[in-house]
Amino acid sequence: MPSTTAFVIAMCAMGAIVIIFIVDAWRGNLNIKSRTVGDGQYGSAHWASQQEINETYHVIPFEPKKWRTGKSMRSEMRQNCS
Repeated sequence: MPSTTAFVIAMCAMGAIVIIFIVDAWRGNLNIKSRTVGDGQYGSAHWASQQEINETYHVIPFEPKKWRTGKSMRSEMRQNCS
């Protein structure tokens, strides 16, 4: 196939893509905020039980007064404070 024919086919394909994009934009299909979507909840929703919370998270006591004086801190944190 001559290079001129390939060039013409490529230009027609790009023109078709541009025309499709313009038609979609004109019809409003590209306005994402206007689309109706679900409320984000899929599957079975349930709250975590106390056992699941205890297995997942570690309780760290909030004692800022002790932390500021350097007490009740992990050893790595004490080294960074000085």
